[in-house]
Amino acid sequence: MKVQEIHLPTSLAFCNPSIVATEEGWWVLVRAIDPVPYQGPQQECLSSENWLLHYADDFTLKSTLKLDDQKIRQTCLSVRNGLEDGRLFLWKGNYGVCSAVFIERAKVFITP
Repeated sequence: MKVQEIHLPTSLAFCNPSIVATEEGWWVLVRAIDPVPYQGPQQECLSSENWLLHYADDFTLKSTLKLDDQKIRQTCLSVRNGLEDGRLFLWKGNYGVCSAVFIERAKVFITP
């Protein structure tokens, strides 16, 4: 086992990678976030990017792609700061990416 460093053309901090092995090598999805700490709903929110990297079997980088999420950011208020918690998976020969929607505030009412 060896450590594989990930390099992205962004100034944001990396976190939360997801990896899947294929016959052609490896696919890695990495979330990059604004390093400013989140300080509550009244303050500026974090922003994020999602990057898809393709590696050969020997972990030679083949391609890097920033996923374009601008359309969903503009049409869905709850993800205006970016998609979160992406996961790669292989199912029936197809690849998938699934991201959760960030819920800003949730109220729970408990009645006696």
